[in-house]
Amino acid sequence: VLSLWSLCSLSNILVCNETAPVCVWFVVTSPLDPTLLVDKEDVAAAVR
Repeated sequence: VLSLWSLCSLSNILVCNETAPVCVWFVVTSPLDPTLLVDKEDVAAAVR
């Protein structure tokens, strides 16, 4: 039986804080330097 998890490839996942299931909190790092965070505005523009 295939599940959604078997179809996805997840990497570089870091759980910082667990919140209620309706809340999603994440950070995006630069692919060139994983110590650099991507600005919220840049992430929002990329998602749209």
